[in-house]
Amino acid sequence: EQKSTPGKRVLLFVVVAALALISDLLTKAWVFSRWQLGDQEVLIEGWLYITLILNPGVAFGGFPGGATVLLYGLPVLLLLILAYAWKMRHEGAAVVFLMGCIFGGALGNYYDRLTVGQVRDFVDVRFGDWYDYPVFNLADAYISCSVAGLLLLQLLHSRKRPVD
Repeated sequence: EQKSTPGKRVLLFVVVAALALISDLLTKAWVFSRWQLGDQEVLIEGWLYITLILNPGVAFGGFPGGATVLLYGLPVLLLLILAYAWKMRHEGAAVVFLMGCIFGGALGNYYDRLTVGQVRDFVDVRFGDWYDYPVFNLADAYISCSVAGLLLLQLLHSRKRPVD
């Protein structure tokens, strides 16, 4: 089996980041052009709704005062993600793919902060009567699922290493 070169992994990162960014921005544009803030559309009763909100906070609505810090600090964070992704270009394609998802998702939410002043969220997942889970968007899903994937890969990789 032939391994992909670092150049191919850089291309993978760029393509995945671009697709994550584009899919996030297109879904936000479509949903927010079809419904108004505060509207709610039932997709699957008791499980999945579209609920339009603007999120002034960070990380699923938490830290509402942190949005200003994030607006100015996110370019630094994006550069750190790029630097880490560059360092990881020698890793497997899965790591590069996940880093692309994180970068594209972060760019999507940063775009919202720059253009709207807040992040546009609309995915509302519920579990029957329990609905305290925050409303989110595709960018949030890309970021959180990819971080979980990186942690899982690290866990699996650390289990393969011999113990000294």
